[in-house]
Amino acid sequence: MGNVEQLFCEICRDFSDVKYTITPITEMVKNVSFTYNKKAAKCTGCDSEIFVPEIHDENLEARLAAYHTNVL
Repeated sequence: MGNVEQLFCEICRDFSDVKYTITPITEMVKNVSFTYNKKAAKCTGCDSEIFVPEIHDENLEARLAAYHTNVL
């Protein structure tokens, strides 16, 4: 049996199994429209997003790269 990752969910107030999602997000910054894939960790109990610093950093990098691709 595989290992299931559990993280603390602030809504459930307990450690919960996590599912990872990828959602395309389109944003407009300085009149430049761009799309990037946002990763998220979601609680399987209540489906709320759980903050994970590493995923947050990846999303910032993906957002910046998508923006620069459309500016240059």
